[in-house]
Amino acid sequence: MPALDLEGRLICDSNDIAYALEEKFPDRAIVPPSDRDRGLCHALEDWADESLYFIGIYYQWRDREGAAEVPRAFYRIPVVGRVAYPLFDRVIQRQLRGQGIARKPPEHVAADLERHLDAIESLLEGREFLLDRGPLLCDFAMASQLHYLRRTPVAGRALASRTAILAYLDRMKALRR
Repeated sequence: MPALDLEGRLICDSNDIAYALEEKFPDRAIVPPSDRDRGLCHALEDWADESLYFIGIYYQWRDREGAAEVPRAFYRIPVVGRVAYPLFDRVIQRQLRGQGIARKPPEHVAADLERHLDAIESLLEGREFLLDRGPLLCDFAMASQLHYLRRTPVAGRALASRTAILAYLDRMKALRR
């Protein structure tokens, strides 16, 4: 869970952190000024953080190809990794079942992923960013989830031919410079 100590005030959750920083540094706005665009930005950010997030977790922890990589990452930490992995795995599997994605057949999850990617490409058509106003909170959330998805074997292959999304990720990555 992300957390920030902002002048002695502990703020948890990336969305709350973004709004606190927006308040403190209004000249670097990542939330649009109009009510309508702010609502769209919020909806897109929430979609990325709540829906795409679980597809990424599914493809990393539940899908056979992605799940094969997880223990290797944990086992790089001697002793602790071997103890921590089964605990994390149980928690993640419960979350995936509770959220519902683990109750779907793999073909259904794959169709969900394709539908999401189609929607993202449609939103990016003719635009550099989701709301075409420069990078906003929704862009940071979306790019983060797409980056995570891209690192999983199955979703990575699904993203490989999505040129509009790949160009968008390149634009978002270039912002770090």
